Amino acid sequence: MRATIMDIAAKAGVSKTTVSFAFNCPDRISRDTYERVMRVANELGYMPDPVARILARRRTGAVGLLLSRPIEDCLRDPHAVEILRGIGSVCRREGLTLEILESARGGMDDAIRNAAVDGIVAIGVAGASGVSGGADIIGRRDLPLVTVDGDAREGTVNVGIDGRRAGAEMMEAALARGHRAIAILSAGDFADGRVAGLTDALARRALPPPGAGETRLVAADATAEAARAAFSDLLSSGFRPSAVLCLSDVQALGVYEECAARGISIPADISVVGFDDIPFAQFLSPALTTVRQSGFDKGARAASALAALIAGGSPESVVLEARLVMRSSLA
Repeated sequence: MRATIMDIAAKAGVSKTTVSFAFNCPDRISRDTYERVMRVANELGYMPDPVARILARRRTGAVGLLLSRPIEDCLRDPHAVEILRGIGSVCRREGLTLEILESARGGMDDAIRNAAVDGIVAIGVAGASGVSGGADIIGRRDLPLVTVDGDAREGTVNVGIDGRRAGAEMMEAALARGHRAIAILSAGDFADGRVAGLTDALARRALPPPGAGETRLVAADATAEAARAAFSDLLSSGFRPSAVLCLSDVQALGVYEECAARGISIPADISVVGFDDIPFAQFLSPALTTVRQSGFDKGARAASALAALIAGGSPESVVLEARLVMRSSLA
């Protein structure tokens, strides 16, 4: 017969309320009492009902992770993995579990609506507006929300970089080295700020925006395969850029692969710039010029902000450092 909290209370010589406190609010009883109750519970083989615990505590002890792309793509992107590592490190420290909110048959809206979580970290979904109705559902559920690389707008806590400034720095570096026929591989909504920065740098030199002059903007998912296919199509169309600016390093890997297949030398024939400075960017041949940002720090700061919101705090948005690291892929 399954043990109950009444059985524990009788054997431990405490009240039913004390047993409930031991499992749900241990700070309300002494350490000795807590240890005695836990010892008896283990002896009796008691397993608390997780649903009952949630109802008693009014907390799930879990946070939701809302992604802008499939989890399998995220786990193939070293920068995204670093963000997840940072989030996980804080969840472990705070005693929180992490639930990945993926789109099922009912779509992402249902995933948000049905998630048993205390708050949500949304990565690369522009303040959750990139998910249909997502922001509204989160708001109606009164769930704390922190975005990563989202919209740094009033009322939203966001952790990210100044993508516009970083994008401008990428383009300035290419223009300063004489490049004018430039291909830009975009990477979803989260890269909009970076594209705006690239456009700013062109405007400062009185050059047309992407698509209106020698600069082309090409949409591609942030995977090596998608970037390689998009770059291949661009070359097949007859456009010959002297430089390719990739808004993620995994895209740059795809460009490297296509160049190798076509016998195009980097940087003698074409220059390549990436974004993220993933761990092996410096070990590519040639070493990749890229914008450095810390994915781990980004994830950790976001999870810390969410934990503070759940606890009733008022954390502020954070803008982290991002800077161009010059290596030999840009000539």
